[in-house]
Amino acid sequence: MHRIRDRLVARRTAVIDRIRAFLLERGMVFAQKPAKLKAAMADVLENAHNALTPMMRNMIGIL
Repeated sequence: MHRIRDRLVARRTAVIDRIRAFLLERGMVFAQKPAKLKAAMADVLENAHNALTPMMRNMIGIL
């Protein structure tokens, strides 16, 4: 059980890191806490004035 949980946490962390890296390339910086990023995601994906292309919005939305 502990190993399975560790793997799930590691995968979640990897996905969060990928999202943060994509957004950092576009000049958007977010705190490392998963809750902070999750809270900001709706605004990031809906904001038409940021530097995200439709394809990037779709990819981040999937992640």
